[in-house]
Amino acid sequence: MVFARMVNFYSPTRRVWIFSPSILALAFVTLDVVSFVIQLVGGGMAGPGSSAESQKKGLNIYMGGIGMQESFIVLFLGLVIKFHYDQLQAEKDGRLREDKITGWRWLIWALYGCLLAITIRIVYRLVEFSAGLGYSNPLPSNEPLLYVLESSPMWLAILVWNIAHPGRFIHGEDAKMPPSWLSRLFCCSCCCSKRRSKDRDGDLGQTNAEQRRIRMGPYSALDDDHELQPVLNLDNTNRALYSPAYLVSDTTPGNTPSTVSASEDLRLRTPLAVGNDRGVSPEPPSYAPYQSYKL
Repeated sequence: MVFARMVNFYSPTRRVWIFSPSILALAFVTLDVVSFVIQLVGGGMAGPGSSAESQKKGLNIYMGGIGMQESFIVLFLGLVIKFHYDQLQAEKDGRLREDKITGWRWLIWALYGCLLAITIRIVYRLVEFSAGLGYSNPLPSNEPLLYVLESSPMWLAILVWNIAHPGRFIHGEDAKMPPSWLSRLFCCSCCCSKRRSKDRDGDLGQTNAEQRRIRMGPYSALDDDHELQPVLNLDNTNRALYSPAYLVSDTTPGNTPSTVSASEDLRLRTPLAVGNDRGVSPEPPSYAPYQSYKL
């Protein structure tokens, strides 16, 4: 990741050979993850509770993962050397900006030191497990050697980036990494899926609204949070049309007229309670219970 940002910030062409910074970061991070997964599988098979055959097979897988990691480091080192050479040529030709002449040197030598420390640790690991885990191999149980050839190199690899921190040299507008083709592809597919989802939801909402309008009929203009009231419609003869479900009348069911005159509208309304400012209908009259009589 640091090397990709170095290429993007310092290189005049913003490339190393044919590789762009985004491709460099994506490719080598993926390769490192693959090698770590192989090492994890091999280390799990070579656990203390495994059989001798399983431990041997696990050690071979683990060493194969470590060797794969070192081969990736060698390829990466070749690109770093190519970048170093290109920067020297660009500085000689005067194609580097004045504020970008000295910063890349600190970072390139810090990168060399980090790769050297990781390589020392990998070589020690390969030698340590090359003779197996038996009593004939003293390296796995040699603790001082473990601290000198494994722990110390990794500590130095971390320390070197605290001394030459990339944030001291890489900052400003050019420090932002450009998006890779893979990120643009994911972003495009994500945006397209969101757009399709919004269009589908919009069509569904319109369909639901149309179905609700058809189902409610003349009452579709009513809001959901309002009480249903009789809807008055006047025909050509100035007669009020009421739905039978909302008509209040003292006629028997089945004989309820579907049309009433405008003058009968006041009679059909329920009278309001006297002194009731809220317009609530009065309480219904109470009825005495039926009495049973003996014959």
